[in-house]
Amino acid sequence: MNEEHPKEIKTISSSLLAINQSIEKLRSEKTNFHGKTIDDYLINDSIYTYFIINSVATVGMFLNSYYKTKFLKAKQIIDEIDDLPF
Repeated sequence: MNEEHPKEIKTISSSLLAINQSIEKLRSEKTNFHGKTIDDYLINDSIYTYFIINSVATVGMFLNSYYKTKFLKAKQIIDEIDDLPF
C-alpha cells in the first residue's frame, strides 16, 4: 500500500482482507462443501448468498477498474516509447 494513501483507504483495504477471510471461513465451515454433522450450524438461506456474491462482485469491479487505470495506461505509454524508430 502506498504511504501517500489516506488512512481511510488503508482501513478499507485491511477490512477487505478480513472480509475475504470471513467468506472463506463461511464457505468452509457453514456450508455443505465440507462434511457436516447434525449439530453444525449451516447457512442455507439464499439471501446471504446474494449478499456475499454482490460484495465480491463490487470489489472485483473496483480492482478491474483500478488495474486498467493504474497499470494499463502506464504499459501503453511504455509500449509507445518502445515503438520509436531511434
